[in-house]
Formats: sequence, structure tokens, C-alpha cells
Amino acid sequence: EAVELSNVNVSITSTDGDVILYPKGENILDEELVDLPLSFLNKESAEHFIQALQFYQVKKHIKSAESLRRSLEECLRHKLQNAKGLNVNIVELQTRLKSDERDTQVRNIIGSIFTYLDRYFNENSKHNDGDINDPENEFLIYQTGLLMRYINSVLENNQGN
Repeated sequence: EAVELSNVNVSITSTDGDVILYPKGENILDEELVDLPLSFLNKESAEHFIQALQFYQVKKHIKSAESLRRSLEECLRHKLQNAKGLNVNIVELQTRLKSDERDTQVRNIIGSIFTYLDRYFNENSKHNDGDINDPENEFLIYQTGLLMRYINSVLENNQGN
């Protein structure tokens, strides 16, 4: 309550008894794309997502982006029940979405977003140190949360943590 009454630009959430502080964005986006994913992510993907928020808080945007990439990778591994890397699991997800008869255009959008994000992560955090600023980092957090929400909802049979 004190945080909400203050003029401090910080959001607060908790997961597994840990309190997480991160820069406040849009309330509805924070709730739906940050707080909600923390409620369903498995341990490994949640740890990386939390690290991404913590790095974002202290303006270590490259480390935040790398943690987001790892969070997506672990989320896909968990939901697809394998130990494959992000590149391979992007293809696996597309195959799964097709076999589940998901809409072709939505599959194409999801595939494109993953491909662009993977390229961005590779060019700016995994293999090189890019120049990531606050708005870009916030966008990456929201986009990652959105993808994880979608993955969670369409791969329901693997929702266990």
C-alpha cells in the first residue's frame, strides 16, 4: 500500500514467499504479463524471469535480455517436455501448434515473433553486448510474458510445475 501511495516508480509482486521489485510500467500489463506468468511458470523459467526483472531494475539491460531468453527457453523445455535449445523448440512449438490445429495465421505470428526475438537475443545479449535501453527492455519483458501466457494456455496438458 505504501508503494502505491508513493511516487516511487516501482511495482511489487511476490512468488514463493519472495518479494520482487521492478520498475512500474502500465498496471494492467504488469499484472497480466509479469505477475500472472510468475504464477504458472516452472521453477527454472520463473527464476530466469525474476532475474530479468531484477536486472531491469538496476538497468543491466543486456543481462535482463539474456535472462528473458533463458526464461523462454526453460518455459518451452518444460511445456514440450524436452531438454532442447530455444531454436529447436521454436520449431517443435510450431509443429505442436499445427498438430493441435491452431489457426495458421496465429501460428505464423507466434513463429515470427519467436524468430525475431531469438535473433534479437542472439545479437544483443547471447553472443554480443548490444545497446538495450529501458523502453526496449520493458518491451522484451512484456513480449516474453505474452508468449509464455500463450504457451501456457495452448499447452495445457503440461501445466504442472
